[in-house]
Amino acid sequence: MTFGRLTVIAFVLLGLMGCAARGDAASPGRPKTGASAPYQRASAETAVRDAPDRDSDGILDKNDAMPGPSSPEEAPSRNELGAPAGGAKAPPADTKKPEPAKEGPRAEGTEPAHDTSMLIYTARITLAVYQVEQGLAAVEKLAKDMGGYLSLKRDREITIRVPRNRFEPTLAAVDKIGDVLHRDIQAQDVTDEFVDTEIRIKNARAMQVRLKALLEKAPVKEALEIEKEMRRVTDEIELLEGKLKLLKDKIAYSTITVTFEARGSTIQATRIKLPFPWLTRLGLPTLLQLSEDR
Repeated sequence: MTFGRLTVIAFVLLGLMGCAARGDAASPGRPKTGASAPYQRASAETAVRDAPDRDSDGILDKNDAMPGPSSPEEAPSRNELGAPAGGAKAPPADTKKPEPAKEGPRAEGTEPAHDTSMLIYTARITLAVYQVEQGLAAVEKLAKDMGGYLSLKRDREITIRVPRNRFEPTLAAVDKIGDVLHRDIQAQDVTDEFVDTEIRIKNARAMQVRLKALLEKAPVKEALEIEKEMRRVTDEIELLEGKLKLLKDKIAYSTITVTFEARGSTIQATRIKLPFPWLTRLGLPTLLQLSEDR
């Protein structure tokens, strides 16, 4: 064997040994051996011990040491519409509409305040005074001062009408005229009656218009019946309008009736019976200004 052939064989063997070394380094699934293996096991145990409890099971295990996005840069990127990159579908948004806020009284389950615009206020008061005439004059003057007027005046009784917004101040002023013996205050709701009267007036006027249209085309015999019906409808309208006007007046002006009782200025003598007759003979009743009951 010549020197040239030996040189070629040597170079071939060296090449084969280098390829084998590169193959071992490029195999990722192949376990590594040597001095670095203990260091790798120690690093894994440290990672498990120092990792947070990611799965919330109370035990630090390998699942807790699994790597996750530790910063916003490592988190999956999203496109401009908010969906994850790579075509992944975003979780469905919560489409439940917020419930409207509940308001004051409704939230507590109470009913709204009653409409007081259709209330008729009336009051009856009994006063005890020393002089009835002065009491009557005082109540009449009070009605004028409050923007009202005198409705009725008798021997010991007077009735006044005052605007409904001055009803309570007028009652407070009446109480100061004498000693209150009796008080009766009422509030009558006439909402239904008021609305019913308005509807009846509206229907009667509509009937009146139709009767007028029929009267223009009706013959003489039928025209007489139509005119008779029109007079009845007209009378009904006037009656209902008068009733509605009276309701409005009662609502606008409250009624207060005051009755006076005279209060005695002298003390009646006390009639007693003396226990012993001889006290009477001594004139004791006269001395004590008593009246003996015989």
